[in-house]
Amino acid sequence: MTTANSVLDQRLSETIGDWLETDVTTVLTSSTSILSTNLNAYDDGRDDRFNNWYAYITEYNNAGQDRKIYDYNTASGECLIRGAKLISDGTDLATVRISKYSWTAKQSAINDAIRQLGKVVFDEVDDRTLVTGNILPNSSFEDWVISSTPSFYVSSSGDFSQTTTAGYYRGARGTTSLKFTTSAANGEFYITSNDYPRLLDIMNKTVSVYAQALPEVSGDPVLVISTTSNDGTTTQGISSSTNCAAGVYTLVKLEDQLLNDDLSEVKIKFRGKTNAKYIYWDNARLIGRNNQEFLLPEKLQDGTIEQVYMQTDGYSDETADDLMPRDWAQVWGATYFDDGTYKFIRLPSLYPNN
Repeated sequence: MTTANSVLDQRLSETIGDWLETDVTTVLTSSTSILSTNLNAYDDGRDDRFNNWYAYITEYNNAGQDRKIYDYNTASGECLIRGAKLISDGTDLATVRISKYSWTAKQSAINDAIRQLGKVVFDEVDDRTLVTGNILPNSSFEDWVISSTPSFYVSSSGDFSQTTTAGYYRGARGTTSLKFTTSAANGEFYITSNDYPRLLDIMNKTVSVYAQALPEVSGDPVLVISTTSNDGTTTQGISSSTNCAAGVYTLVKLEDQLLNDDLSEVKIKFRGKTNAKYIYWDNARLIGRNNQEFLLPEKLQDGTIEQVYMQTDGYSDETADDLMPRDWAQVWGATYFDDGTYKFIRLPSLYPNN
């Protein structure tokens, strides 16, 4: 939730007993005069009542003008102000704030307070998408550049759509999944080490890839690991063979695959066999090395992380697939680092994968 600057100014002014806002009763013209007989209700019947006070105009052609008053006449409700002539407002009657302290000074006070309070005022954010051992960034497909472009993932033959409809994501309420509709047979999207170089850490390792998939057509989802050697001559392509029913989520698996060494590129692909059909993908994982560092989700890239918890038990074949985890233990000693572009969390020790 945000608060408009004008509201902050009003709250500050009211707190210090310096709030007076009213409309002019004569349209502002090309002059240094502000006329409002409404001020009679506040001037105690005295001339000079608002001398050395400030007039701040909030709207129309003179919006943002912050002028010092050097003379006030109670009979006419006229304030004479310092500075250049105002601009005519035609037939519009502007609103003006009359105060002991200038709007500019109050704005400086508000900004100073924000700078100080920003260190201690926070908005609590929880996230349960990180999985121990998982090398993939944005693996739950929560982060999107726009609603048709997920962070880190690229389409080679199909269209993306961010999905928040109940029943089509696999996770806590309010999370998202990735809907991919193919534009060709064996249409796919992928993440490549060219965009996320840490994927190269799995070369010469035995790895497993998992993802939840809800297909329009049974048996459609396929996970693929594709690699290219650093001499450009040797390629490797390994595909999953999990049988998936249509219309329900199934955990697609590609397990215990030994990758080549000396790789120049690694791709993890998410494929749909049938042209013009959709698959909802969620909760992907790439497991294959002792991993203590994890890219933080976009909503945790700013601010400070106060607490980290680890799920300690679960009821699914893979603990990370629990929808309502119940057993947690606090992690002490987690640290954070920035690679110049993204912020990562580093766990104090290795934990079991998944």
